[in-house]
Amino acid sequence: MKPEKKNQKPEKEIPKSTQIPSKVEIAQFRQSLKQNICVELLQQGYHRSFSEFFFLLTCDEARREAAEPGSDLKLQSPLGGQHHKLEPMREHLSWAERAEKTGSWTVVCEQRLSLGKFFSCPEDLWLSLHFYHSCSDRELGGHSRPATEARACMAELYLQQGDLEQAKQQAELCMRMAEDGGWLDSDRRPLKLRARRSLWRIYSRLAQAPLEEGDTEQGLRLMHKGHCMARQSQDKQIEGEACHLLGLTYQSTGDHTTALKGEYDRACEFFLQGYDVACNLGDVTLLQRAQVMVSSARAHSLIRKYSEDVESSSHDALSRLVDWKETRGRADATDHSQPAWY
Repeated sequence: MKPEKKNQKPEKEIPKSTQIPSKVEIAQFRQSLKQNICVELLQQGYHRSFSEFFFLLTCDEARREAAEPGSDLKLQSPLGGQHHKLEPMREHLSWAERAEKTGSWTVVCEQRLSLGKFFSCPEDLWLSLHFYHSCSDRELGGHSRPATEARACMAELYLQQGDLEQAKQQAELCMRMAEDGGWLDSDRRPLKLRARRSLWRIYSRLAQAPLEEGDTEQGLRLMHKGHCMARQSQDKQIEGEACHLLGLTYQSTGDHTTALKGEYDRACEFFLQGYDVACNLGDVTLLQRAQVMVSSARAHSLIRKYSEDVESSSHDALSRLVDWKETRGRADATDHSQPAWY
């Protein structure tokens, strides 16, 4: 045996920071984040979350392949490379699946509602709608508060896209469900009022097509439905805008070629309602618009009645013309109690 050397220093331990990484750590380093998330979801038993996560990544790739060269979609980064979006998807999807296993359906819908709100960028609209639909169209949990809010969100998104029928369907469903539950949205606003605010815009937009095609009856019917929703929304600003828009509609259909006598009077009624609301709100812009439109509608009404009396040879018509000549129309233009056209 060799004699032990004096002053021999003991072997130093390898610092943890320089230890050789494990195979798992090496794999995580070498693989992309989307691959690591897929592996993690499977290892933790979230098989449904894995399937949905992988399905959405595949949909994104298919959308990009089908896009025209040089389009905005082609220029965007693939979903699989946007790390700030993948982690929230993993977190909320796994949380939703965990709640689903225990029958906590409201929690499931809350997680999916959160994902729908998270994807708020215009390029992520398809993802937002996917999660809103997966929240509200569920057999279990589909009538919960978060599912009802998801319908309100979808109504607003479809309205932005111009898909008025889908927007109308979602807003009407939201209103019926909110009436039963009396729920508030995430910002503590009544969902039924939020649905009514959307519906007045939807009905007003739906009225444009029949009005442009000359179907005055259908257009005005839709405009009145929108006006009714605005009145029930408890939002005075919207109510004033609805009165103003309905007044404009009546004014646009009130000339002689439409064979509707008296529409300028109806227009003036709604402009006056908008004027009253604007006064209460103190909204100067809306107030000025209302003043102009009240004056315009009343003037058109007076001109039409004046023309009718000029063309008529009746005693009453001549009396009104003589009275007007003497007063020069100094009567209050907003006084509807006046029996004559002046």
